[in-house]
Amino acid sequence: MLNKKITVKAVLFGILTSLLISIILMCCVSAFILTNGLLPSELTNIITLATLGAGTLVGGIISSRITKSAGLITGLITGFAVFLLVTLIGLCKSSDTITYLTFIRLAVTVVSGGIGGIIGVNKKDKIQIKIHRQDKKDREETKAVNLVSHRPFLCQRRSGISLARASASS
Repeated sequence: MLNKKITVKAVLFGILTSLLISIILMCCVSAFILTNGLLPSELTNIITLATLGAGTLVGGIISSRITKSAGLITGLITGFAVFLLVTLIGLCKSSDTITYLTFIRLAVTVVSGGIGGIIGVNKKDKIQIKIHRQDKKDREETKAVNLVSHRPFLCQRRSGISLARASASS
């Protein structure tokens, strides 16, 4: 079962990631348009949908990687939340009404969020930060070395690299 607190945090982080990626992609497209001239409005609508879909795909991947389960549901929720946010902001800032493009935007964000959720939960390599732990034998060896020496050096052990002291003779 999904942990609701983690799911809410994951979806919020996915939404923020989606919007950030979409904004970055739109800035790149805007720079391209400024250097090459104006594009037809049909093409700008397609580019806008593509950038929003790419951002929502990444947001779905991120949110499902955080929850580690129920990737489709998490991705769909992330996609729908991005759609609501973008649509509400668009309706508040302009005098436009809901058009066929709004329904296409709904389909693009929900589908790309769902696909991102599936990709994120099925991704084999997990992003983890491993903390070096010494086993009991390594700790005893390190203590024995620390009693004899004063200068630090790195020595490699079975469980990783640990800090030890050099012998007093060197």
